[in-house]
Order: sequence, then C-alpha cells, then structure tokens
Amino acid sequence: MTRAPALRLRLVTASLAWIVVSLAITGVLLVWLFRSHIEQRFDRTLYDHLEELAAAAEIGAGGAPTLSWEPADPRFKPALSGWYWEIHADGLMLRASPSLNGATLGVQGPGAGQPRSYQYAKGPAGEDLRLIVQDIVLPERPGALTIVVAGPCTDIHTDVRSFAGNLAMSLGVLALTLGMLVLLQVGYGLRPLCNMQSALNAVRLGSRDQLAESDSPAEVLPLIEEVNALLRQRQAMIERARAEAGDLAHALKTPIAAISNEAGRIDDEAGAIIQAEIGRMRQAVEHHLVRARAAAGFRSPHARAALDDVLADVQFSLQRLYPEQAVVVETPAGASFAGQADDLGEMIGNLADNAGKWARGRITIAAAVVGERLAVTVDDDGPGLDAAGQIAAVERGGRLDTEKPGHGLGLSIVAHLAELYGGRLTLSSSPLGGLHAELDLPAG
Repeated sequence: MTRAPALRLRLVTASLAWIVVSLAITGVLLVWLFRSHIEQRFDRTLYDHLEELAAAAEIGAGGAPTLSWEPADPRFKPALSGWYWEIHADGLMLRASPSLNGATLGVQGPGAGQPRSYQYAKGPAGEDLRLIVQDIVLPERPGALTIVVAGPCTDIHTDVRSFAGNLAMSLGVLALTLGMLVLLQVGYGLRPLCNMQSALNAVRLGSRDQLAESDSPAEVLPLIEEVNALLRQRQAMIERARAEAGDLAHALKTPIAAISNEAGRIDDEAGAIIQAEIGRMRQAVEHHLVRARAAAGFRSPHARAALDDVLADVQFSLQRLYPEQAVVVETPAGASFAGQADDLGEMIGNLADNAGKWARGRITIAAAVVGERLAVTVDDDGPGLDAAGQIAAVERGGRLDTEKPGHGLGLSIVAHLAELYGGRLTLSSSPLGGLHAELDLPAG
C-alpha cells in the first residue's frame, strides 16, 4: 500500500510551487515593463534628434532643401557606429550622417501629415536598429522631406539584460526568504497537531488520560473531542471487560474448590488425574484474574503506589508466614510506583513468598530509584535455580516448586504483571547463595 505524502510536505510543496510560479510571472512582467520603459526613453532620444534635424531644415538659395546645422551628438560621427540619420526626398538622398559611410537605411516615410513611425530595422553593418521616421513639409516646397534617425538596439538589450540579471538575483533571494517563511509558517500552523501527537503519546504511556481541549485551535478541537470520546469509550470497555473477567474468575473458583475437595476423597489414579487437571484450571483462573485486575489500572495517569506502604505489608505477611526467616527491608524514603498498589503488592508479595518457601534463614528486599525507573530486588539464601530453571520459572503455567504448597504461579504472574507496566522480571543467582529476583518498573 502506497503511503500518502506527509501533510507538512504537501503544504510546503504547494506553497513553494505557488511562490515559484508567482515570482516567475512577476519577473516576466517586470522585464516586459522595464523593456517598454527603456524603449520609450530610447524613442524620446531619437525624437529629440529628429526635432533637431527638422528645426535645422530650410530651403537654400537655389530652392533645394539644406541644413543650417547638423546634430552635435558625436555618436553620429564614427563610421558604422550604429547611430545614423538621413534626410531624403523624392527618392533621393539629400543629407546623411557621416556614420552611414555612404550607405542608406532605405526606409520609407509614413507620408506627410501622418504621425511619426517607430520601427526596427537592420543597419548597414547588419546590426539591429531602432529608428524613427517622419515626413515634414517645408514652406515654399511642395514635396515632403523624410527624416530618419536610428540608434543601435544593443543599448536597449544591454539595459534589459542587466535589469533581468539583477531582478533574477533579487527574486531568487526573495524566493529563498519566502521559502524559509513558509517552513516557519507550516511548522507554526502544524504545532497543534504536534502537541496532539505528544499528548497522545502521554496517554499511551499513561501520564494522562485525556487530551486538553482548552488551549486547542477551533480547527483541531473537533478532532480532539472525538479522540477523547474514543479514549473514554476504550476505558469503559476495559472496565467492563475487567469486571466480566473478574466475575467469571470468581464464579469459577467456588466450583473448582468444591470439585477439588471431592476429588481429594478419591485415592486411586483417577483421583490424581482429576487433581492435576483441577490444578491446571486453578492456574488459568488465577492467571486471568490477575490480568483482568491489572488491565483496569494499567498505566493510569493518576495511579501511584507508595513503596514503603507496600513493603510494610509484605514484611508483615512474611513474618507471620515464615517466622523462622530473618527479613531485611532496605528502601529509599518516598519512592513510589507508577501503578496500582495491589499490582505492586502482588508482584513483590509473590517474589517474597517464593523466597520464604526456599530460604534457609534470610530474606533481603531492597529498592532503588534510577531516573524514571524503580528497581526492586528480592534475595534469599536458599538453593536457588540454575539457568534453565530461571527461564522456566517465569514461563506461563510453569511450576518448579511441586514439593511446596501453592499453585506454582507466583513468578509467572510477576513476570506478566511487570510486562504490562512496561517492565520486566530478571532472575539470577543471589550473593546470599539462593535466587536473586529483580523487578524493573516505572517509578512514580
């Protein structure tokens, strides 16, 4: 399944595309406007020279047209300079600028009384020219004089290219600036979604149970309300499933106990088989009862359990059940567990009960808080377990203490509860000679 592009990528891509297109259109328009302005300014220069030639034109003594002076602009002097002027009438050249070097522009006039004409043409050296043509009528002369003034287009092209280069550089800097602003704008606009992601992660980790609605934008608020409704529905389903599982487990415990009592009266092989199957049923019921109870408080954002209180209860129970054992409890003041006190008591109690069954005379319970983790260790001076036994002891349904009273579920239940809280149970050899059990749990 193809993954859709990220929302940030879509917004940034669309914004940058609009910026590039808009700046490109703006650049083309500005270059066109600048070229028009340069042409108009160039045309005014040509027109000024044409006016000067028209003012200098007069009828000579023989009745022939002549010039009382020539334009003083030195650009009309060098041969083939690109700046030219000429006056002709009746198809004959009357006067021309020295720069033409005997050539002619060959341009026809627009006609007497017609407005001046601006044109593009080729010069005598093959260069591109911009020229102005106008027919004027002198007093006492029936025919019109055609005056042509031309200048090189290279001046126009040079100015336009220079402007276009500077404009491209400026628009490039503007595009980069706008691109950075788009990134900032998109990041700022998507910040509520990022905050929502962090809030959902906090819900998943159990540090909160709902998303905040008070400081949410109006566009995101409906989504947050729907997510909160979904979270409430999920919590209600968990509570209902827990209650139903608990009711079922409790409902099964009584008939299982009754069947076990009746089976105890059977002394033959059939009775032993029934007792074994009843044991498996009891294991399943206990296992699911613990899971159901833990699911309700699993990573609740408000769940906190004081370690001192739980260990005090565990120590009291150990001293009552195993008075011959020396129980030593070492724990930092104020340490707490991010979960239900019943679950913490279940885990430490099972570890302590296992240690009490096998210890020869000493049990040590210690705790430490490292960062956001709580480490609880239970050591005994009993026979301990080898590597294979340590692995089998935490497996679901595994039982190693068949010679001791109970159902053999303690260590597997502890391992399962620890996993529900994002922790784990580790078994190893104890410095006291027996089993070393270490719980890694989230600290409150």
